[in-house]
Amino acid sequence: MIHALRIIMEKNKYLKKIVPKIKNTKIMKYRTKKLHQNERKKNFKRFYKEHENDFNKLYDLLEDNLSKETMNCIIKYRLTLNKKYLSNIIVKPQYFQKDIIKPMKDEVFIDAGAYIGDTIDELTNFGGKNYWKKVYAIEPDEFNREKLKNNIKKYENIEIIPIVLWSKKTKLNFNMNYNTSSHINLNEKNLKTKLVLTNSIDNICKKDKVTFIKMDIEGAEKEALLGAIKTIKRDKPRLAICIYHNKKDLCEIPFFIHDNFPWYKLYIRHHRDNVYETVLYCI
Repeated sequence: MIHALRIIMEKNKYLKKIVPKIKNTKIMKYRTKKLHQNERKKNFKRFYKEHENDFNKLYDLLEDNLSKETMNCIIKYRLTLNKKYLSNIIVKPQYFQKDIIKPMKDEVFIDAGAYIGDTIDELTNFGGKNYWKKVYAIEPDEFNREKLKNNIKKYENIEIIPIVLWSKKTKLNFNMNYNTSSHINLNEKNLKTKLVLTNSIDNICKKDKVTFIKMDIEGAEKEALLGAIKTIKRDKPRLAICIYHNKKDLCEIPFFIHDNFPWYKLYIRHHRDNVYETVLYCI
């Protein structure tokens, strides 16, 4: 009813002037949020019905009971958006679960989606200040990168790489949102869209023996993994790959890892009380 009324008002040359004010009211914001949530549930329900067999196969690939329970609870949460399903599976810290991953001598860490350096701070908590041999901090957003430069002055052996991580060298449209949601935009352009350079891990890391790759790159993880095949086969690094940005990533990325790098043991952990921060750990 509210939505229909708004459409009528937008068609009236006098009433449409107050539509922006109405959109900013609490009731309209709540209504918009509920509409998005309902649409999200419907989309995932259709997706799950189509891929239920894939989820069953993934369940069998997972290494421990917590991974299996985590996947089950994530599915239930996405089908219902009821947070009770997440309450028992949220673990901290993200990327550095010591029951899965241990610090390694001469660590060469790829921080794909370095943002403003928050993961590098966690890396310090994980292994100690400057325990690593080198960190590649990959961050394409200009605003984030300036903050990153300031925040890592206290550390050594960090190389900031101002590109979008992808499967190859090219140029792509990128939304500079100046926050954690900056992302590749292959469809429409907007005021924040810029043409940026891309590159691959295989091109960037030809000399160093990579020991740990973390990826949180807003849905470009699969494409970036395609550009890291040589490095992963050569060095067998531990992987911490976000699989929550696209619903298909929940299955597609673990299967990609299993098919191309069958030596890995696969774990899944979840780190927030919402749809975000589901991570695949490969050891």
